[in-house]
Amino acid sequence: MSAGETIEERKAQILIGLRGYKLVSKKKHKDGSSFQVKTAEGRRLLIYCWPTQGTVGVQVINQVKKVMKDQSVERGVLVTSGRLTQAAKVHARRRAIEIIPRI
Repeated sequence: MSAGETIEERKAQILIGLRGYKLVSKKKHKDGSSFQVKTAEGRRLLIYCWPTQGTVGVQVINQVKKVMKDQSVERGVLVTSGRLTQAAKVHARRRAIEIIPRI
């Protein structure tokens, strides 16, 4: 891990490599970072890293969906070390956001 890199960003980079995604761009946000990638089929995907040990609720899912909409991306992945509420899990599923939970 490089200096300033969160464990969530490292997990995202591993996910990109394992799934064979091609990195298009990386962007820092005030509360995390995001990677825009291309799948093998050529579809764009947003991987959002939310560094927290706390609870992740519906408002975080809505924020990820807003970033996806701003970048014209249909599917997303949320990488977090926090615990997700049941409502957040349901909300993410409905909004085409895959969740990579803490390990």
